[in-house]
Amino acid sequence: MPPADVNALLPSENLASGSAASKAVTVTETGSAILQLSGIEKQYPGVDHAAIADISLSLVQGEILSLLGPSGCGKTTLLRIIAGFEQPQAGEVWIEGRAVARQPPEKRGVGMVFQDYALFPHLTVQQNVAFGLQSGWQRQGRLRRANKARLLRKLPQESSIQARIQETLELVGLAGFAARYPHELSGGQQQRIALARALAPSPSLVLLDEPMSNLDVQVRLRLRQELREILKRSQTTAIFVTHDQEEALSIADRIAVMGQGRIEQYGLPEEIYQRPATRFVADFVTQANFLPAQQRELDLWETEIGCFRVQLMGLGKMQPGRPTGAR
Repeated sequence: MPPADVNALLPSENLASGSAASKAVTVTETGSAILQLSGIEKQYPGVDHAAIADISLSLVQGEILSLLGPSGCGKTTLLRIIAGFEQPQAGEVWIEGRAVARQPPEKRGVGMVFQDYALFPHLTVQQNVAFGLQSGWQRQGRLRRANKARLLRKLPQESSIQARIQETLELVGLAGFAARYPHELSGGQQQRIALARALAPSPSLVLLDEPMSNLDVQVRLRLRQELREILKRSQTTAIFVTHDQEEALSIADRIAVMGQGRIEQYGLPEEIYQRPATRFVADFVTQANFLPAQQRELDLWETEIGCFRVQLMGLGKMQPGRPTGAR
């Protein structure tokens, strides 16, 4: 059984002093956990640092989590471990109470939306969405490999498939596009078709790898809210990877800010923006300005532009006159 409490060891860097320490932050949910990660670690050969270093967290039904961080921070590697495309060297992945870290992707009940959408150019919208349903049947042994050529022509329970395709296309707002091909759609429409294909089999969890990175700015702005509304209407639990701070803050229910293979901070978007736990989070998420400062009194700090009374979290007792860096 998965652990009752999932503890994420998050590196705590004091915003003012820049000192690094370690503190335990408990990531515990009261609802039914769809996903739990416990002590996940991954290091690639020939690399002197871990791609993923002791990550633990949980995700409840219907929640949207963003893995936010710069390139190379480990967010896509973590997503691939959850999906089953990578194997962790330590730790466990639990999906709906099942330990799946050693299970192949097709046995995890997870939907995937790739960065480039991975739509089949020779299939219509309807056939692309149907492919996810048909693949699910194959996994259950209802269809054999020899029948693959017939998948899009004649299938058992075809009426059920057609009903589910129509329902999913209506969910993403493309009910009238079933007969079109991917090249006849805009980038935003292709993204929604890729999402529809992932949602069609009603997976336990949907993973999205920078789903809007290939779209222009105006389309991305419009689709942010649409993506959130689609996931919420379908009550889908989802994790999406992004390096775009605004995207994470506007779509996610919770954000895990990653840096150098670790979770720097995990929490609600407003908590992370208003109360960053480390200097890295303050710099990356809020793009804060930093000023060198000296403590003159308990809460009085002198900077190049004047003195300010500021109470800094986690400093403890400091001696006046000690140089530090104030945000």
